[in-house]
Amino acid sequence: MMVENARLSVADLHNRIQNQAAHIADLKKEHADIVDSMQEMSQKLDNLYRALMEPQAGQEKSLLDRVGRITVAYESGGIISGMVVRVAGFVIAIGALVATIRAGMGGTP
Repeated sequence: MMVENARLSVADLHNRIQNQAAHIADLKKEHADIVDSMQEMSQKLDNLYRALMEPQAGQEKSLLDRVGRITVAYESGGIISGMVVRVAGFVIAIGALVATIRAGMGGTP
């Protein structure tokens, strides 16, 4: 009986070791997949960095610098055009006021 129990215990330990070995193999495969994924992501980030931060062929500035300049110019143009419209509106209002005053005084506009 004792020998039979020992055989069952050894068989049970053997099964556990095999299960753990299979689990370890699965974890190693999962780890390798994660490492590959991280390397791919790192390569993509490097490519993105180069595309944005390094000057491209035929350009002196990087894409990010060029987009930044365009944005600043656009925003500055928006501010300037807004000011021009306001000044033009003010001039038109003054002109209308002067015309009204002249017309009220009996003069010609």
